[in-house]
Amino acid sequence: MDIYLDFNIYLSILKREINSSINYEYVLSKLHQLRRCRQDIQFPYSPAHMEEVAVNLKKDDDTKKLIVKRLKTIEYYSRTYEYLPGLPLRNDIIQLINQLPSTEELIRTKRELERLLNYYDSGKWQEHPAIRKVFENPLACFDRVVGDLDATDFAHNNDVYYLGRRNKESLQNNFKSIQKDYHNIETFEEYQKKHKLGPKKLSSIEPSKIFENEAVKEALNLYLEENHEHSLTTGNMLLSNHNLLEGTVTLVLNFLEKIGYNQEENNKVVKLRSRMHDVTHAIYGAQADYFVTNDVRFRKKLKATYDFLDIHCKVLSPEELIRNPFSGKDPVVIILNK
Repeated sequence: MDIYLDFNIYLSILKREINSSINYEYVLSKLHQLRRCRQDIQFPYSPAHMEEVAVNLKKDDDTKKLIVKRLKTIEYYSRTYEYLPGLPLRNDIIQLINQLPSTEELIRTKRELERLLNYYDSGKWQEHPAIRKVFENPLACFDRVVGDLDATDFAHNNDVYYLGRRNKESLQNNFKSIQKDYHNIETFEEYQKKHKLGPKKLSSIEPSKIFENEAVKEALNLYLEENHEHSLTTGNMLLSNHNLLEGTVTLVLNFLEKIGYNQEENNKVVKLRSRMHDVTHAIYGAQADYFVTNDVRFRKKLKATYDFLDIHCKVLSPEELIRNPFSGKDPVVIILNK
């Protein structure tokens, strides 16, 4: 049984947080109990955790000490068990190389993809489209992530462009930060008004019901058409292909942000980067049996996304983690990794 812990759970433990959303002492006690008594339960980490640790390279004074402490904490609970991206199908790699823009930030990414093709040709590696489950020291994963920070920054700027347009003020500020023209761009608030959507209309709808709303269904059909998606792959077939899973989960979460369903607290550049990490966690965490996060907004969007895509990973709050006996008798949960 795999329990995927959001990075904010690790942070709460390290910062010894006690507030309305989490009490680190109880969470710590529960994790220690499961780690000590349940050898069948594992706490996988992923490159998404390492990306969040790497953020501190740019903003914290005591960087080295802080990073080591966070890596050691993740190593302790995960026992080095990790989710890694799948090895894409050969044709998908060629298509991606042809689609990637020729920018300085993506030179390393292109070279890695070309190197992967060479490994396939030599027989050193074989295609493995599903997420790989391996054992690796977090420091090794961290070093790779740090080496590819330019690509992460490129992805962040891409998110700022497509999602940093909640209202006219955020549109102007965010587009200025990435040096893009903000004129004649429709804001999310304008879009929501046109389609009779938005936080006030959608906030009371449960995650399991959001895609049953008529206005949401109509907007989703148009959104999928605009993104050249006529039907979405779901369930185990979706989980068997990491690239497809990444694109599909990102698409649905971006749609929920656009319509204003439990939207982020604000639309500033820093929050958009945090949201980018949330999406990456959502992609990797889909492979687990449980996903634990103390972010209420993210938790609701994640529940809605997993339910809509028939992904049988149960999303928990810290309180639900503490109270769950993980007895294997919970009828709601379907174990995927057996």
